[in-house]
Amino acid sequence: AALAADGASPAFTLDRSAPALAPDMAAQALVWPARTWSLSTLSEVQYSRWEHDGFLVVPDAVNRELAAAAAAAIRAFVGANDSQPSSWYRNTLDIYRDRAPGGAMPHHGPCGMVQLFHHASLWAIRQLPLLHGIFSDIYGTRALYVTVDRAHFKPPQNDAFPDWSDPGDVHAGLHWDIDTRRQAWPIPFAVQAVVYLEVALPACCAGIVRPSSASVPT
Repeated sequence: AALAADGASPAFTLDRSAPALAPDMAAQALVWPARTWSLSTLSEVQYSRWEHDGFLVVPDAVNRELAAAAAAAIRAFVGANDSQPSSWYRNTLDIYRDRAPGGAMPHHGPCGMVQLFHHASLWAIRQLPLLHGIFSDIYGTRALYVTVDRAHFKPPQNDAFPDWSDPGDVHAGLHWDIDTRRQAWPIPFAVQAVVYLEVALPACCAGIVRPSSASVPT
């Protein structure tokens, strides 16, 4: 199963048929700061990749002890037991549409999102100086504050558990997490990150990224 501390709040669906924007129009569409600061954590090569691709993978940004603690907290919260893989698929309610007995919103479901926000293991990761340094290099300032996001537990699809093949309307397909329509231009500069707490094989990986050549729907 892929576990992650996730910063996503899905919104707008990606139109993969839309043409890529010309450079002059792209400059009007979004705010991308021109770097004037020195780097404290990222290398020049890493920053160049970030500028070129629009995303960056930073290996070993979180030490294994902290990652393991957060992964254990997520498993306990969703009731997952690795010695019983069927337990990965126990939660089948849609976290947005359905309600648990008593009227509460489900804490986990087939979309994979886990409504776990304030566990100490998650805060230990959020406050890592290394992560602060990475974001400081990207934003060009150390005056940053911590956002509170949730976690993710998404087991591989399994024909024996068909409910988990449908992530629900909110998470179906690719999507933007911000309004990219022309009336929202210029899109503000904002960055999300996902911390993978364990090795995620391609068949289990919950994240999909597109390079800077990806089109922006209008």
